[in-house]
Amino acid sequence: MFLIRKTSPSDGATALRRALRDAGVSAGFTEKSSFNRPHLILNWGGEDDPIARQSRILNNQSSRRVAMNKISAFTVLEAAGVAIPKFFTTADEAASFRAGLRASTNPIILARRTATGQGGEGITVVRMGEDIPRGNQLYTQYIRKTAEYRVHVINGRAVAVQQKRARDGEEMNPDQRLIRNFDNGWVFCTESVDAHADAAREIAIRAARALTLDVAAVDIIRDREGTMFVLEANTKPGLESPTVLSAYVEALVPLHP
Repeated sequence: MFLIRKTSPSDGATALRRALRDAGVSAGFTEKSSFNRPHLILNWGGEDDPIARQSRILNNQSSRRVAMNKISAFTVLEAAGVAIPKFFTTADEAASFRAGLRASTNPIILARRTATGQGGEGITVVRMGEDIPRGNQLYTQYIRKTAEYRVHVINGRAVAVQQKRARDGEEMNPDQRLIRNFDNGWVFCTESVDAHADAAREIAIRAARALTLDVAAVDIIRDREGTMFVLEANTKPGLESPTVLSAYVEALVPLHP
């Protein structure tokens, strides 16, 4: 049986269970902490690892804890040679970095109240001339981007690529154009993904491997010079797209015992 362990309600997990069942796979949610029979168990988010010696567990607890904290994730990715934005853990470090940049580079700093926030949660945009606020857990350099992707990696393969686009007719203020999340009018699309998708796939696979994640939705941006940067790897992504759901089913079903 395919089991999904989660700590809170999740539309993505619910959609995945439904898609697996539609494909004829026996799939369900579980809160059990031990299993005697073989299962394929996907940890969705923050659940502890169960005791399941005969089962295969996807996304173990230690890997998820690293991925869900941007400081630890950036540290691991940087050590693996995966390009990431410049990041700092104090306002003084961020201010010193910004002071060394030319004003023409538009050195914006993103101050993050928490290193585990999702979807733009707790982010303050700090522009040139503004004081960098103290007391935040993480500060990152804002990179001017020409595109943003989400690459879904399962068992070492990039199974689907989405590209982020503004919703039609959406009016945005300057901060909403910088923080590209759903609430600010941005959505991931599977259609019309540009010619740089293959490069995004490659860096996503490298990122998932570095973070030792079996299932990950890796968010990537491309700057004006064409460099790809990894922003994060999600372990409980939204799965609204039928195309992405089909890719998950196709990749997960062969792993089922």
